[in-house]
Amino acid sequence: MNFFKNLGSKLKALSHKKTFYYVLFGIFSAIFIFSAIFLIDYFVESAKQKSRYDELSGDKNQVQNIVDNAPTTPGGDLDPDGDYPFDPNSAILPEYQDAYSQNDDLIGWIRIDGTVIDYPVMQHLEEKDYYLERNFDEEYSKHGCIYVREQCNPFKPSDNVVIYGHYKQDGSMFHDLHGYYRESFWKEHPTIEFDTIYEHHTYQILAVFKVNINDSDFFPYHRFNNAESAEEFDEFVETVKSMSFYDTGVDAEYGDKLITLSTCEYTLSNGRLVVVAKQVS
Repeated sequence: MNFFKNLGSKLKALSHKKTFYYVLFGIFSAIFIFSAIFLIDYFVESAKQKSRYDELSGDKNQVQNIVDNAPTTPGGDLDPDGDYPFDPNSAILPEYQDAYSQNDDLIGWIRIDGTVIDYPVMQHLEEKDYYLERNFDEEYSKHGCIYVREQCNPFKPSDNVVIYGHYKQDGSMFHDLHGYYRESFWKEHPTIEFDTIYEHHTYQILAVFKVNINDSDFFPYHRFNNAESAEEFDEFVETVKSMSFYDTGVDAEYGDKLITLSTCEYTLSNGRLVVVAKQVS
């Protein structure tokens, strides 16, 4: 009798074990399937975004090439009889007119030679961080857009135009800014091209640093947009240079125009990597 009783107990325990393993297997299978779906969705969206930006960049470069090689009148103006895919009377630069016609939140374009950073720059004045999770076509996207803080005026321009962008693991958006941890990378990429839709501009990198936005002594770099005095401007410049990973040898004085690029930084709990540059042309 005891034998059968013990055997029943063992079979019951074995059944419970099997049930436990089945449940465990089901949980891990569900996690695997969910992760696979997430990764597939991420890379599909990544490919879609890359294709869209390649299209915009290709259109821009094609028109720029036409402009660079266009016949001109003796005064240097574009030949009005030329067959160009833009309106030569518009104040908007020819290479940005098509993209602007697709989304009038376009305020410019940012490019760092030798990196993947070659993107339209957006600004939406009515809603904070509007393009944080929206693409160029204003659809939901985890990649978002490169965009200017709504308190900044990129056209006047503000003393400091703050430009945000995600750090994406697929290497897109502001991912390559992390190269600036290394002084050697800065030496190879010391300038940033940031055009508005009306003008071409080049900026020279002044400082690169990181901050934790949760720290009680957090330096609010993003809130410096317009200096009320030369002293305030100088204080900002001195502070970012003192925080910089290395000395770039670049300085700025009141009257100079700055841009500040900001992206996520993961060695800190809630970090930001920041690149400040001065307009030189």
